[in-house]
Amino acid sequence: TDNRQQTTDNRQRRPRHTVMANTPSSKRAKILLVGDSITQQSFSATNCGWGACIADRYQRRADVLNRGFSGYNSDWFLHFATTDEGKADLFEHEGVVLVTIFFGANDASHPDLNERQHVPLETYKSNMKDIISLTRSNFGEDINIILITPPPVCHEGRLRYQKDHYKEKATGKLERTLELSGKYAEGAKEVANEMG
Repeated sequence: TDNRQQTTDNRQRRPRHTVMANTPSSKRAKILLVGDSITQQSFSATNCGWGACIADRYQRRADVLNRGFSGYNSDWFLHFATTDEGKADLFEHEGVVLVTIFFGANDASHPDLNERQHVPLETYKSNMKDIISLTRSNFGEDINIILITPPPVCHEGRLRYQKDHYKEKATGKLERTLELSGKYAEGAKEVANEMG
C-alpha cells in the first residue's frame, strides 16, 4: 500500500506541459529574434550567446527562432523583409508572442569610414518604425516587441578586432565609436517611446 501511495504521489507531482499565454494550447509559442550579426551570433553556445540563454530559459514553453543577418543594417533588412523570400522567412510563423528587434550597430558606422553599412540617424529611426509596423501588421497589434538599442563600442577592442581580422589592411581608424553608437541608441529609445 505504501508503494502504491508513493507512485500515486509521484504522478501527481509530475510537471504539467505549459505554453506561454496567448497561444492555442496545442501549439508551442514562438519568440522571434531579428537583427544583425549580434542576433545571428546570439545562438553561440561557446560565447554564451543571449539568444541561447533565452532558448534555455524558455525550453519546453517556447521555440526561439533566430533571424539574425550578419552585416545587415536596417535598410538592408527592410528590403529583404519586403521580398517574397523575406516575408516567408520572417513572418510566416504561427504562435509568435514576442519579437526582439536589434539593429543599429552597423547603421551607426562612421559615414566616411564605412559608407557601405552606414545609415543616417533619421533614416535609421524611420526604418525602425517601419520594422515595428511590419511586425505588427504580420503578427497583430498586440504582439510583444522588445526594441534593443545598439551596444556601446569599446574603442581599444574595436581596434584590436580590426588588426586581428584585417591584418595589414587594418586602417587603425575607428569606423564605429561610442559617441555614434550612443546617438543611435538614443534614436532607438525615441522610437520605442513614440511607437509604444
